[in-house]
Amino acid sequence: MQWAEWIAATLEAAGHSVFIQSWHIPPGANFVHEMQRASAACERTIAVLSPDYLASMFTQAEWGAAFAADPVGSGRKLVPVRVRMCEPPGLLKSIVYCDLLGLTEELARAKLLRDVSAGPRRPEAAVFPAGGNFPGAADSSVVAPAPDAEPILELMNVLTTTRTAFVAQANLRDDLVRRIAERLTLDLRRVHFETFLADHAEALEPAERRIFRIIRQFTRGTLLEYNKRTLELLDKHPQIVRTLPSASLLRAHLTLWLDKYDAIFLADERLALLYVGVDEGAPFPRAIEVEARAFLERQGGYDGVLGRDAGGMFRG
Repeated sequence: MQWAEWIAATLEAAGHSVFIQSWHIPPGANFVHEMQRASAACERTIAVLSPDYLASMFTQAEWGAAFAADPVGSGRKLVPVRVRMCEPPGLLKSIVYCDLLGLTEELARAKLLRDVSAGPRRPEAAVFPAGGNFPGAADSSVVAPAPDAEPILELMNVLTTTRTAFVAQANLRDDLVRRIAERLTLDLRRVHFETFLADHAEALEPAERRIFRIIRQFTRGTLLEYNKRTLELLDKHPQIVRTLPSASLLRAHLTLWLDKYDAIFLADERLALLYVGVDEGAPFPRAIEVEARAFLERQGGYDGVLGRDAGGMFRG
């Protein structure tokens, strides 16, 4: 929300009119109605990309409306702005985003205003990339990132977004399990979440069933897509496995997860969660993100990319 408000204030100070939930939708107002009205009237929809934003099941409808209104991007109806490490999913990945990672506030403000304004912009004078040298001449002041860095940065983006989605799903899971247990006076001292929800799927009340459907959609949507993309990255870039000690364990975990998804999850509507771990002998290797982060921090050109704050979405 802080990022969304900073972007809104920056655009408003530059003369743009904005509509943002925290400023313009007071308690008691109909959120869906107000966002629909703003979406129809606005010139641009700005999606503030962060793992939290991409993990939300409700933001897909918001940016989806703008995408549907301008699917080829000719009117630039949807302008994503990335403020934290993340990897946009599906159709959203096809839209070029404004990237604020690693920028100072002054540079971020200038880039935001430039990228949100209408039409392409060409600089008045182009700077020779070699800084006065012939192309390819050595420049001791430039430290090139290692060849392995880009795939590992992309892996880190995908893993960060996947973890955020899993945490969001787990929060909903905890709430639903607590509701069921309180209503049925069940003992939760030893509970296996996957089988617990499956065992009680037929006895859910309407409000509980709604949470159940959202949890299942996390598995069918965000987690499935990002697990596939992670495995594709490992297969496409063998250097990741050579560089990160836990990458081979991650591949084994994801292969089992996807096999279980195809063989069991799709055929059983009672399942909302899908876990692969200790029982199968292939738990998620928690060290993988630590290894990726340590590797990236050792590479030149990546300062400021890691550890940014979350954003949200607003329309204006």
